[in-house]
Amino acid sequence: MTRAARTGTRAVATLLLLASVAAWAAADPLPARDSADLAEPGHGSIGIVHPLRHAVSERLELEVYPVGFLLAPHVTARLVHRTHSAWRVTGVYGLSFPTPAMKFTRTYLFPTDGTPIPWYIVPSLGAIASHGARHVLSLRADLAAGLAIGDGDPEPLDTYAPLELLFAPALFGYRANLGVDYDRALTPWLRARASLDAYFYGDRFAARAAVELDLRVSRRTRLVAGASYWDSDQHAIDADFQRRRSHDLFPLLDVIYSY
Repeated sequence: MTRAARTGTRAVATLLLLASVAAWAAADPLPARDSADLAEPGHGSIGIVHPLRHAVSERLELEVYPVGFLLAPHVTARLVHRTHSAWRVTGVYGLSFPTPAMKFTRTYLFPTDGTPIPWYIVPSLGAIASHGARHVLSLRADLAAGLAIGDGDPEPLDTYAPLELLFAPALFGYRANLGVDYDRALTPWLRARASLDAYFYGDRFAARAAVELDLRVSRRTRLVAGASYWDSDQHAIDADFQRRRSHDLFPLLDVIYSY
């Protein structure tokens, strides 16, 4: 192959690569995440941290965490209530049984002094209201209550807020959450997201702020990277034996596949 032929081949390959990248970037803009909108029937998504969501119909989507389901059986139904308006509203209804996870982690998280752990049923209900298409504002609210069956009253974990909030309905009787998300499209393949959350459980309060970037790495896959800051009460004390709140920063990283 002559030098001119090689140059021409490289030019053609470069043009094809640029054309494929342009077509990938232009087709199907990356949608907002975790809004009131559901996937098309028969479609869904799953990630390392992101739950498995599957749209059963235009109005119903089911959600589970596959690994977590083995330790704490649960299911969440996302049911569309309102679509033909500026604000779309979806109800979120869940049911979980955290006791197997509590018993499994007894040596590490919960007392081993013979204190029994009752069986808990945790129903939850909430709603998501979203406005906008390309730039999406979402308001969220939910409430979960822990209903105990049997004897026992495990102590609070007094640990990092994300972990304690998982068991908060059982340990404190309830967990309430108010949140707001703003998901903005920067390009067809890149989105920025900011979130604020307030959690109430027992006599405690925790706040969370997060920023994330969603990058489409293939037609069906997105990479999520960011960080979250937590302000919570872990019953920590300072050098003067005074209660102080804890401040923690956690990285956020996930890969989400849509089908």
